[in-house]
Amino acid sequence: MEFIIQKQLFSSLVSDVVKVCPSQSVLPILTGLKIEAGENGVTLTGGNTELFIIKKIPLQVEGETVVQLVEPGQGMVPAKYFAELIKKLPSSIRISIRESKITVSSEEISTKLSGYADDLYPELPDLQGMQTIELPFGKLKEAISQTAFAVAKSDSKPVLTGVHMQVERDRLICTATDSHRLAQAVIPANSSMADNFIIPSKALSELSNLKVPETALIRISKNGQFAVFQCENTVLYSILLEGMYPKTESLLPTEFLTSVVLDAEQLRSGIDRACLFSGEWKHNNVRLEILASDRMKITSKSTEIGELEEVQNILHLDGQLPVQMTFDGKYLLEALKGINSKKIVIGFNGLMKPALIRPDKQHSTLQLLSPLRV
Repeated sequence: MEFIIQKQLFSSLVSDVVKVCPSQSVLPILTGLKIEAGENGVTLTGGNTELFIIKKIPLQVEGETVVQLVEPGQGMVPAKYFAELIKKLPSSIRISIRESKITVSSEEISTKLSGYADDLYPELPDLQGMQTIELPFGKLKEAISQTAFAVAKSDSKPVLTGVHMQVERDRLICTATDSHRLAQAVIPANSSMADNFIIPSKALSELSNLKVPETALIRISKNGQFAVFQCENTVLYSILLEGMYPKTESLLPTEFLTSVVLDAEQLRSGIDRACLFSGEWKHNNVRLEILASDRMKITSKSTEIGELEEVQNILHLDGQLPVQMTFDGKYLLEALKGINSKKIVIGFNGLMKPALIRPDKQHSTLQLLSPLRV
């Protein structure tokens, strides 16, 4: 295999793929980067035991030749060393791989590396003929930011460490919970499949960081133990979490004893300030009190630092008074940050019942947060 490629483009894409390659692994082949060159361009593949990323580089980009194919073929290079070497070369790069011997040249510089036999590299599922769901990448990225923070951080219940994706004919429902809180986002989509699966939060973090336009369409499919995300010249394979995700539909209340409409930015800022005084508590205690139809009080205190008391205006209230509940301030702030709206609705159903938080006027995003026992 041999080809010549633009340095800047190649270095950037190699870095994007190599970041998921481990420095050490029980499968040494995974410390390598797989490179394939052919009539359609150059393909880079890297991954670990849970996640693989593929980047495809066509021969031409916007009418400009970026890859000159000399000889088709494939090979494996040591991922981390190769990526660092490519960064330090001055201009166009010539890559040659023959029988695990790698030559990398640029201008008057020539380097030689030892590679790996590529026949041991994991074989990824074929993408042909799979049913898919299709939606804008920006919408999926937003849904991930609105849910993934609520996954469990402990492995005691592995299925809760990922986001549950439920695919229906015209929408994708993303749900995350750690048993104390729940976050959900619903996205309209075009689908030829009906399925559900659990994606590890680490894979979704890598997915959100892909360098593709937010308007680009991303296709999601499932093949065996993998979920596959295809967007432009990038493919991400994520291993699926095994197990039965809890049924969360019955947890979501539709009626409330009390509901309030609040200014979203003002509330976020107030809870952020309250968290400064809540750190000594195991659960960052922040108290909300509604004693009148137009005013809500936020309080938090620290025996060492002091205390905060802040009153905010209620834009609209329905239901019973008074309401007095204490929440984990960090959880409450993350929930509020997961909602993109100028106004926020909070629904209460009693002292120890979870509160539901959602944007005003729409129900496609919601957060469910259990109060603290104090």
